[in-house]
Amino acid sequence: MQEGDYVDVMKTIKEKSIPELIAEEEKTKQELKLAEQNLQIIQNKIKKLTGRELTRRLCNHGRLLEHFLPPDEYTDGQMLLILEELFEDPRTREMMKEFQGIDCDVSYMKSIFY
Repeated sequence: MQEGDYVDVMKTIKEKSIPELIAEEEKTKQELKLAEQNLQIIQNKIKKLTGRELTRRLCNHGRLLEHFLPPDEYTDGQMLLILEELFEDPRTREMMKEFQGIDCDVSYMKSIFY
């Protein structure tokens, strides 16, 4: 709302009767309530979409892990030992730092993701 709009609103308010102002107040309250409900709907949609993105990412990472460490060949405990050993290796950590800035195309691995 700009300053000129505020002045116009104030002039309009001064020209109205008390019952008219009460009716306008009720209408404004209803509009506010509707706007708050719409905001809540939008916030819920954002949460839902964010949750879907998280689920998709976790599933994709799980598929990658199972591609290289098939669950029928390794137990969860064995997978944990392998991953701990890999990630404790300084060479692995250095390689991970190098890969952080690279955007990799995984389209060749679609069979894993879909």
